[in-house]
Amino acid sequence: KRSTQLLEAAVQRDRPLAAYARLILANTGSVEDAEYLAALLGSYDDAVRRSAAYALRFAPNLDDATRARLRETAKREPVASPARIHLLIAWLAHADMAEWPEIKRLLRPYAQSDVQTERYQYGEAMAIRGEAAEVPALLQLLDDEDADVRVSAANALLALERRQR
Repeated sequence: KRSTQLLEAAVQRDRPLAAYARLILANTGSVEDAEYLAALLGSYDDAVRRSAAYALRFAPNLDDATRARLRETAKREPVASPARIHLLIAWLAHADMAEWPEIKRLLRPYAQSDVQTERYQYGEAMAIRGEAAEVPALLQLLDDEDADVRVSAANALLALERRQR
């Protein structure tokens, strides 16, 4: 059931919380609700785009138009944008296999980032679609000074191993 509070949070376009409210709606599997979430990718606010991208990573059902919007937004996002890594990961989560190499090439520099959250998110991305080529970078992250980064790298390696069975 869609509560009034959830719907009120979802319509607040200029707040990052709207993305999470819209994700709850999208979790029904409705393509329209996923499109509603993806509409936040057009925000001028970095925090709103970042939250929308993060939420889209978990959306269960994106149609072709929404996947294309996500791909184009990720490609256009400036390298220095805090939303970029989340856009790339969401794209990776929903991309066709043929697009994976391009996305991983764009993600690879985050494994050596000076920013802890970016190294962590790289591990999260590789847990979704990592392959043997990413193992050296993930092994390096197992020695990271930050425990969360080490955990995300270990999780990615375990996910990769499970997929190879």
